[in-house]
Amino acid sequence: MNAYERTLQADLVELPETQQLEILQVLTLQNIAAQDVITWLRERKLWFEGQQGYRGPVQAAYAGTDNIQLKDAIDYLWATLFGDQKVSQIRTTEPQWAMEVNGVLEVVLGLTDLPEDEEEQLRISFYEMGGGRPWRGTNAAALAAEKAAHEQALAEAEVKRLADEE
Repeated sequence: MNAYERTLQADLVELPETQQLEILQVLTLQNIAAQDVITWLRERKLWFEGQQGYRGPVQAAYAGTDNIQLKDAIDYLWATLFGDQKVSQIRTTEPQWAMEVNGVLEVVLGLTDLPEDEEEQLRISFYEMGGGRPWRGTNAAALAAEKAAHEQALAEAEVKRLADEE
């Protein structure tokens, strides 16, 4: 499925093109198992439970800030993965939730002191748990070309249908 077909499937065509592209950048092929996210956080020493509670840069940021937005993002992540409201799947195939997940991921990655290339590798490894982001490189020109090809194919199919009716 190309990017334009994905915008149709996800009912994104009414959104501004920039918003469509933002969403396409973070959609995965499949949802990510919450347990995989927990493992990902632990293996990268970003957030894990030690003998005396949670540790890692996520916990250090939470404990060391009064920033309500940061605390809310971390609390939301905790509730999603560990709390009474925990989920089994992180819905990165659904536009609204893919954007929400991306926001939380950016918060987590922003808490590391990693160079940009290593941070990008973490981002890639996260999304690989959902089969990757096949549309992450889509730009406006590519989306427009795919839309034109799709519309051309529809027009040709309609011409063929009409010809077959005669």
